[in-house]
Amino acid sequence: MLPLLASLTWDPGIRGILDVVIAVSVLCGTPLILLTTNLGARLAVHALATALFGWLTIMFLFWTIYGLGYHGPSAEWKVKELSSAPSAALSKQLHTVPTAADLGKTPEEYLKSNALVAAAFKGRSVAPTMGDVVAADPNVAKELAPKLNGWTLVSSANGTYGDASSVAGAYLVANGFETLKFNSSSDFEIQTVYQRGGKPPRKGDSMFDRVTHRIKNTAMWLVADNPTHYAVVQIQPTIAQTSLPGQPPPAAVVDPNQPVINVLMVRDLGAVRQPAIALTILSLISFLILAYSLHVRDKEGMANRRAAEAAESMA
Repeated sequence: MLPLLASLTWDPGIRGILDVVIAVSVLCGTPLILLTTNLGARLAVHALATALFGWLTIMFLFWTIYGLGYHGPSAEWKVKELSSAPSAALSKQLHTVPTAADLGKTPEEYLKSNALVAAAFKGRSVAPTMGDVVAADPNVAKELAPKLNGWTLVSSANGTYGDASSVAGAYLVANGFETLKFNSSSDFEIQTVYQRGGKPPRKGDSMFDRVTHRIKNTAMWLVADNPTHYAVVQIQPTIAQTSLPGQPPPAAVVDPNQPVINVLMVRDLGAVRQPAIALTILSLISFLILAYSLHVRDKEGMANRRAAEAAESMA
């Protein structure tokens, strides 16, 4: 059989179809033959279908728990609005986004005054961003929190920073902003990333905190009360520079004459487990119906046997 399947290379679809047909025939056909010889054709199909849907229920349940198998769309950031004037933006979330002036210090000033930031960037020629500053010294974000109007500075070591920055950069390269056109991500520089909303973070690393945090998050999902998660990526165009032959590309230099572009994004939580949940429910319903019908048949059979025995005893 294997040489036959190996010879069918002219059409990739044939191999897959035959593999599925043979697998179903062997895995389902063999038990069906054994059951047929003991229970009869109709009851054998009934019993096999019950067992099959029971097994499918367990498999789809594991898919639901671990996010395996057939799944729906993954979570992603979606761009909602671009604005260089947050106070005049259509989205009210942008009205309170902090500016560079609200932070008080620039990343260069932190590089000179903060020992942790200086140690993290020792020997590096690239200027830090506020995300790099927070990554080197998380206390900076706590100190600036009262000035951020409810927003939180995102560290460059945080996954949100990379995900949101990449989505915002790709959107600008594809669509531009007003009269500005960007050919690649080297045409602009990520300045600062903020976030607000979303599910609350875990309070600690203890077992109790982990369990209660998972229960709360699951409860939010069950009642469809997930807090909206926003992110703002502040981007500023850079000055075009010429690379010299044999030399490494020059470091990006922000153009002070260009506006800071605020890219507002909303987190779409997706529906990774939704298909698995639907399949689990459908399989469970089918299994319960088939199992109950087998139970009813068994009760009817036992009642008929008791009636026959009673008739024989009276005869």
